[in-house]
Amino acid sequence: MTELDAAYAVPNPLSWSGTRADVRELMFGGLSFWVAVETVGKAQVLHNKFSLLALIRMLGSAIYWGALDSTPWMRYVPLNYYKAAFDRIQEASLTRPPEHWDPLPIRSAANDDDFMAYDPKDFEDSEPDDDDDEAYPKPPPKRRRLLKAQASPSSSGSKRSRKSFTSSRGPGINKKTRRDSQSPSQGAERPPKFALKPMTPTDTYAEEPGNGPTWRHFGIMVQRYSSQTLGFPNYTPARIENKDIRARWDPFEYLDLLDTRPWEAMWENRVDTLVFFCYRDLTPEMIRGLSWIVNFMEKWMREYWERGHWVTMTIIFYFHQDPRFLALNDKRQKEVLNLFNDRKARSTAFNKAKEELICKLRKLHGYDDEIWFEAGLWVVPENPCDWIWRHPAQQISLQEQLEELDILEPARTQWATRSSDACFLEVAPSDLRDQTLTKRERAENRLPAPTPASASDVACR
Repeated sequence: MTELDAAYAVPNPLSWSGTRADVRELMFGGLSFWVAVETVGKAQVLHNKFSLLALIRMLGSAIYWGALDSTPWMRYVPLNYYKAAFDRIQEASLTRPPEHWDPLPIRSAANDDDFMAYDPKDFEDSEPDDDDDEAYPKPPPKRRRLLKAQASPSSSGSKRSRKSFTSSRGPGINKKTRRDSQSPSQGAERPPKFALKPMTPTDTYAEEPGNGPTWRHFGIMVQRYSSQTLGFPNYTPARIENKDIRARWDPFEYLDLLDTRPWEAMWENRVDTLVFFCYRDLTPEMIRGLSWIVNFMEKWMREYWERGHWVTMTIIFYFHQDPRFLALNDKRQKEVLNLFNDRKARSTAFNKAKEELICKLRKLHGYDDEIWFEAGLWVVPENPCDWIWRHPAQQISLQEQLEELDILEPARTQWATRSSDACFLEVAPSDLRDQTLTKRERAENRLPAPTPASASDVACR
């Protein structure tokens, strides 16, 4: 349904501009006005019906206007979404209040058959940029911005252009393309042990970790690693779930995602200054070591991204008769067949190179492990950060899943998708947080630019 069609469907004396955001979103999905009103008024899981950006905005509105208790479906929204919404309404540079979150209208017999004549103003700049609005009286909390990190300069004061994560897709890749409900088994004969289970309600949301050893993450039972690097996601599928998580594996869609080279967006949007230390605090040898680290980051950016987005692949390939496989040329078929072995080989080389770099750095005069709290120096997590795909029946494209994942867990991108500096500041020890550089100091302490590949290789030997 188009916005104009939806506006015509709003009954008199109500207006489209006065229709609450959750009702509007469901109307876009095809529900009638009163059915949408009834749906959002029930205590049920509903957040999986909205796009991430729409959900964050709706939560922010309800928080700001004190309407959480009067919105039953919001009781089922995981806490990490609330954190992202709260970060957005706390953004100091936001000069426009979130959209009003009014009580739902009450249906009466008088307006059952009446429909509104739409107001053209309803469609003029319905979502103006926050920075272009006039100031307004705002409540006491400070405000931090969410979801603008991809489009605006980083809070470190960087002036370089930032590559958009949503615009980094290669030709022919459409963000809104939904996964087919039959994917990944579309047209392929799957062995029984890789059969895809029907979707259940637990597949539609991620539980909050409790005190118990396991919990459900989009329907997959997960457990904590025995240890994990501070700040990185600490959950991995339980072995009992191997069958179900492999059933969601789709090599074709994953290869299409790799074609967008998301690690390049991660590199372009990285923190590019020191945050806690000044160059005057470092020895000449350690300053040289920073160049080694940056060179290493650039050379191995794909491997960093893969470790932060670790996908469980199926070694046994049973897609040979899949129409999607048969439609590929020989080169592309080999790429599909070699996905597992290719990643394994590169991961092995990456781990070896990382150990060699750490060994070199520890021999430098003035080296201290605290340097790795610098957000601009990428850390290799002790364990891979598992990326659990959504059930294919939800028809959420892999690109959309990736964007949501990176916003909610920005450590996966080495803070490139951070909503604010608080994401990495809260990971650092208190003594380092106390010496956080000002914006001006950061601009004066930029990390070195990477040297050409040949020089980089020499420097790290």
